[in-house]
Amino acid sequence: MILEAALAGLEKRKRKVEEQITEVENLLLANPPKKPMSIATHARAGKRHINAESRERIAEGQKKRWNKWRKQQKKAKRAPTLQTKTSADRKNR
Repeated sequence: MILEAALAGLEKRKRKVEEQITEVENLLLANPPKKPMSIATHARAGKRHINAESRERIAEGQKKRWNKWRKQQKKAKRAPTLQTKTSADRKNR
């Protein structure tokens, strides 16, 4: 009984979905798209160009970021590390 009721409910949903598909197909036939749009052509039509001034600003910013990173790396290398006593150092007390 439960399975029969479930089957009946699913068939009802199936008919409803098929009706909706038919409606969408009819709308598409009534108003066909003029030109298919691909993602690539829709996103950008041509190549972007950057003027020289902007390119220099970007380059300077990148140089600053790299220099800051390099300074941090040097500081990390120079930072004193905690030296643990070896077993030989402990014995010599």
